[in-house]
Amino acid sequence: MKKSFYMFLSAASLLSAGPLSVSLLPYGAFLNYGGDTAKEDGYVGGLYASIFYSPNKLELSAEQTHITYNDGSPALNQTD
Repeated sequence: MKKSFYMFLSAASLLSAGPLSVSLLPYGAFLNYGGDTAKEDGYVGGLYASIFYSPNKLELSAEQTHITYNDGSPALNQTD
């Protein structure tokens, strides 16, 4: 799985022709609050994009965060 992920990142950053350059970066992580009395675990994942057309640059990002709690509180679901 890691090998195909790195190959995707390499291919995504090669989308450039002349003055136009496009980079895409998916990312993610699992969260573990070992020993914390309030939070249990969760995850975060998203996509970052950069579009450069000289002399202008546009950066975009979308992210999803989910955190579960030990005390019965509702889980946090946040999208940015």
